[in-house]
Amino acid sequence: MKLTTLVTLAILAVARVAVAQDAPREVAPMERWNELSEDEKAKVRTAFERFKTLTPEQKQAVRERYAKFRALSPERRAALVDSYRAFKRLSADDQRRVRDQFERFKTYSPERRERLREVYRNLSRMAPEDRQRLLERLDKRDNLSEEQRQRVRERMKENRERRR
Repeated sequence: MKLTTLVTLAILAVARVAVAQDAPREVAPMERWNELSEDEKAKVRTAFERFKTLTPEQKQAVRERYAKFRALSPERRAALVDSYRAFKRLSADDQRRVRDQFERFKTYSPERRERLREVYRNLSRMAPEDRQRLLERLDKRDNLSEEQRQRVRERMKENRERRR
């Protein structure tokens, strides 16, 4: 299992508890522990057993990622946990595709990553039916020949020039 996967699993196991409880820091750890279900306790124990097998460098990476996670707002932490849960519901092939896409994303320049984030933000603000129509149009575009794409580009250029 890759280090990033181990680190993510450990963080999310602990995060599940933190988000579920979202208790003030003044609450004693044992009180929080006692409020957990048996299933949650088992998950925390499993994550801790995995954590104990990590190298000191890996443990430090987990601590740093957890500190970053705790610094997020409760809403953002909950959103990340929800995203993780959605990821875990994917098939193994889909999870692999997501991981591969993320690895590819990390190789992009900061400018390209920001452009992709902006596209995502714009898509997420669209009404679901508008987003679906756009995605269908993009699927159609992907199936066009290079000649057909060139004609579309020319029409778009003409339309832009007419609007000026």
